[in-house]
Order: sequence, then C-alpha cells, then structure tokens
Amino acid sequence: MKPLSSKELLFPSDLRFSLLKSRIFRLLYSVHGQALPEARRLQHIRELDQELSDLKEGYPVECRPDVFATESAPDYLFHDLSIRGVNIHLEYYYCLGKIHGASSSCRISSPQTWSPLPSSAELCFEAAKSSLIYISRTRQFVNHHTFWIHAQFMLAAVFSVFWYLITVPTSPTFKRDLKTMEDIAELLAQLNKPTEDGQSFPPFYLSQAFIERLISLARHSQPRIANS
Repeated sequence: MKPLSSKELLFPSDLRFSLLKSRIFRLLYSVHGQALPEARRLQHIRELDQELSDLKEGYPVECRPDVFATESAPDYLFHDLSIRGVNIHLEYYYCLGKIHGASSSCRISSPQTWSPLPSSAELCFEAAKSSLIYISRTRQFVNHHTFWIHAQFMLAAVFSVFWYLITVPTSPTFKRDLKTMEDIAELLAQLNKPTEDGQSFPPFYLSQAFIERLISLARHSQPRIANS
C-alpha cells in the first residue's frame, strides 16, 4: 500500500477550526461557561476573537474570507476555490458569529442597550449575513452530497439574520438583508429539482419551506411594529 503523503489534505476543512469551535462551546455555551460572571465571559469572548483573528491572519491575504463574502466580489475570485476553501471560509464566519453571539448584548432586544460590547451584536449579524452572501456566491458547491456539511453554517446564519430583522425592523438595510434570506430560499428551490429517476432530496424542500416561513415572519414584523 502506498503511504500517505504528508502534503495530502485529507479533511474537508482546517482542523484548527474544529479545535476552536470546541473551545467556543466549552467556554461560552456549556453549563459551566454560561454560569460564569459576565466579566469572565467577556474575557473569553475577547480571547477567542483574538484567536480567530490570528488564525485568519495566517492565511494569505488573497485567500482570506472577507475578500470573497461581498456582493461586489468579482466572479473570477471564485474560479479556483475548492470545497476545502469554501468550508474554511464558512467555518470562519460561523466561529465569529458564535463567539460574539454569546455576548449578553445579543440577548437584549433593544439595540440602544447593546453593552458592554456594543459591537458584538453587529458582528454576530454581519458574520451571518456574510455567510449567506458567500453561500449564494458559491452555490455550485451546494448539492445533495455536500448539503449536510454546509447546513450548519447556512441554518445558523439564517437564524441570526432572522433574529436581527425582527429585533431591528427599522434598520435601513432591512430590505437588502431580507433579500439575502430570499436568495438562499431561491437557491434551495433550484436545487430541489427531481432527478432523472424522479427522486428529490427532502432536506432541500424542508429547508426551503422553513426559510420561506421565516422570511414571511420577518416581513410581517415591520407593519406590526409600525402599528404598535
């Protein structure tokens, strides 16, 4: 049997993100982590954010996720992406959202009271929105073989954007942000086409229906607030 080369990539992502996710959930989302004093939790958030930033800085500038996750990124940037590259970028935004989503500011409904880390709620939301934009731009990598790899990133981001829309329905970017969710629902609708043997992939239409329901609820949050 031919021995494995040390240069071959065996995993669909960077294992350092798996280690970081483990630390995020242990320090911020475990029973012990949630029981810590707020000052201690804020310290963990800052440390984990720095660890994530250092991990991103270790990649070449042209390979970092923020180069790709914009609506204006030129198409040629995506030509040489691999499934591993896509997963690494989505892992980054997932970790960013989870780190800052643990802040108490993200559990407060009034944006005027976002403290003591006023940027945490915005960072959590921007990470989610970037994930959805990124998935829309790399839709060629989403299929029934890879769906369960990407589902955690997609659905976590959808929940975060939905939460923001119903919490801040007066946001000047409301319609544009809602469009990011609509684009994901449209992507799933396109993927939910029967194969040659007439079979379909249930997770596609179930996820599509669920996201469309959230879109409807978010859309109706505006007049409810306006008339209250």
